[in-house]
Amino acid sequence: MSPIEELRDELIGKYARIANTVQAYFSDDDLLIDLRKQLDTLLKSRNESLSMEVYTLVVLRAFRTLRGA
Repeated sequence: MSPIEELRDELIGKYARIANTVQAYFSDDDLLIDLRKQLDTLLKSRNESLSMEVYTLVVLRAFRTLRGA
């Protein structure tokens, strides 16, 4: 598994523990904003940073997975 996929999976797991049933209660915009916030928190806890391209890729892949696309 690539580092991007591992980070995406960790973000989805972290988000799912907080939001439980995300599909029913969040608009697409709200979900994307909240995923970004969760990724920020995750990266700060690891003391890591990502390029904007990779950051965007991780958030969008997590979004697609959560939305079932």
